[in-house]
Amino acid sequence: MCNLYKSPVACRLFSPRGVVRLAVLVGAAFAVLLTGCKDDQARSYPIPSESYTPTTPGAPIVTWRLPKGWTETSTGSSGMRFASFLVAGLHGHDVDISIVPIPEMRAGELDNVNRWRGQVGLGPITGTELDQQAQEAPIGPFQGRVFDMTSETPVIHGSHHQRILAASLPKPGRTWYFKMSGVAETVGEQKPAFLEFLKSLEIEEPEPSAVRKAMAPSMMQPMGAVSPPPPQATPAWTTPEGWVESPGNSMRIATFLVKREGGGSGEVAVTKFPGDVGTMHGNIERWRGQVGLGSIDPGDVGRYSRSLDWEGVDATLVDTSGVREGERDPSSQRILTVIVSKDGYKWFFKLTGDTELVGQEEKNLIEFAKSAQ
Repeated sequence: MCNLYKSPVACRLFSPRGVVRLAVLVGAAFAVLLTGCKDDQARSYPIPSESYTPTTPGAPIVTWRLPKGWTETSTGSSGMRFASFLVAGLHGHDVDISIVPIPEMRAGELDNVNRWRGQVGLGPITGTELDQQAQEAPIGPFQGRVFDMTSETPVIHGSHHQRILAASLPKPGRTWYFKMSGVAETVGEQKPAFLEFLKSLEIEEPEPSAVRKAMAPSMMQPMGAVSPPPPQATPAWTTPEGWVESPGNSMRIATFLVKREGGGSGEVAVTKFPGDVGTMHGNIERWRGQVGLGSIDPGDVGRYSRSLDWEGVDATLVDTSGVREGERDPSSQRILTVIVSKDGYKWFFKLTGDTELVGQEEKNLIEFAKSAQ
């Protein structure tokens, strides 16, 4: 990233170790140094005052320059996310940016791109088409690939197209994904900032032997403060008719595909984490961003969640589209999640899919989650 700065001293100061060691001692000197630089772009994207360093054993150290207008959110360092950011978008629809490292044994680049295409209503592509659509882009000192996909119809509140920019960077043991999703116009405006953000990234990976030693009991755990338990036996639940179990992965206890006559499809993911996994507001914000919906105020959480009356079990149903005077926020995709707190763990039974199908499957999802108790 030194090509953005004219001074070799600045390059050394803005390396990952330089940021960590000098942020406190010479914070005032940064202002003087940046004032003296002739590169306007460097001043537009200032270095944040701190680096993000999750506490997972063997976790890499990642540093970046935070673009103007971007805000780091508390939904980072939870679940699979290494970090999360928000950008104020068109008509109040915030754009969601995430950094997610995925172990190499999990779904590959093509599977992830096709999943994102499904989120904006596009069909899957082949490996050949993937290579044709990939745009080469620098990610720190490395070369990565960027994919750009936009919905063909207005899927956000019936008036805005949804667009996803996603970049991938293969590294030993895992692939890093950087994703921006939101209203197409805002994502388009933020694309130059997104590409500059990618350039500014520096990822300091631990030695593979050190990672194996630190994480031997749980090599497949995601980065972040919350780590899922090791693989375990599937609960004795009752699977609704029409749900077809598909191969799971390291993060999920189980995955089901749901299809109904007349079109429409969905996916049910079952995960389990120790302790608390983000706040209710943070989880709702993240899920709404995944289907192209805007942010909500913390005081409105009750409009998007309701307690389930299960004897002796703390269970909550969360609906990303919410309920506002009997109407749901319009989106082509909808997420319903049953969250169950039990024995020090949180279970997530998450159904994602076409809005109409998800609504039809609400009762099945609740009964399925209840049968697992």
